[in-house]
Amino acid sequence: MADYDFSKPVSAPENEIVRMAEIAVFKCPLDPFNGQDNMFDRMLSANSSGNKYAPLISDEHKRDKAVAVQYCENAIKEFPESARSDAGYALRETQKGNEPSDWKPMSTIGTGVKEIRVKDEQGIFRVVYVVKYLDRVNVLHAFQKKSQKTAKKDIELAKQRLKLVLEEVKNEK
Repeated sequence: MADYDFSKPVSAPENEIVRMAEIAVFKCPLDPFNGQDNMFDRMLSANSSGNKYAPLISDEHKRDKAVAVQYCENAIKEFPESARSDAGYALRETQKGNEPSDWKPMSTIGTGVKEIRVKDEQGIFRVVYVVKYLDRVNVLHAFQKKSQKTAKKDIELAKQRLKLVLEEVKNEK
């Protein structure tokens, strides 16, 4: 993807190639978000059939992992549009098995937990997720960061949600 400027948000005019790319896992002729540039909103639109996970709709994307956002869908919706779009793009990369462009491990929460870091003119935002379990991207928490150190309440909430994912793993065995 030579025309994409990784130093700028997905919503930047020079990154139009990414916003206009057809992504089969999100594309549907009846999808009202096909004309919009927000990846997170596209993902949620794909989930509107009642499923809590993004559907896989083409042979090309059969190995893509589903994205489970049931714990923090509303929190991500409250991000400013550019931060929400960048978070959606990073989640899409994770779904395809790639690492997001800006992330760090969050071992204080649990093994395999990672944090997507999104910076925007309105602040710093974080999306905490784990891919290690249930063959999907489990989004545990999303929030706007207010200080250099991640707040204890945000870490504890992500830990609680990780416990729920681990319970689900245990129940599926």
